[in-house]
This record gives sequence, C-alpha cells and structure tokens, in this order.
Amino acid sequence: MDAKMPILKEKKLWSDVAELSENATVYFKKKNNSNISSTYFKDASKAKDQILRLTEDACKLKEKP
Repeated sequence: MDAKMPILKEKKLWSDVAELSENATVYFKKKNNSNISSTYFKDASKAKDQILRLTEDACKLKEKP
C-alpha cells in the first residue's frame, strides 16, 4: 500500500487516499501499532482537507457570474 499511495496522491484521488488511510489506521490500531496508525490517520486527515478545499473552490467557481 505504501508504494501505491504516492500514485494516488499524485493523481489527486483524495477520496481513495482518505479511505485507504482510514482503513490502515484501524488495522494498525488493532495491531497495537500506534506509530503507524497515527501516520495513516494524518494522511487521512490531509486527504479530507484536500477534498474540502476542492469542494469549496468548486462552489466559488459556481458563484461567479
């Protein structure tokens, strides 16, 4: 998964990045590996921030006359 994540980020597939990162967060948390879990949690958070930013930008474009 680590090898594919940069490709998803490069292609700006933020929904996929967020979903995979959330799944990895849960998996590593269950395995009691909080260091890796927190890394994936941060990735999911950043991806969701990108989704919100893109959504806001799209809304602003619609509002322009």
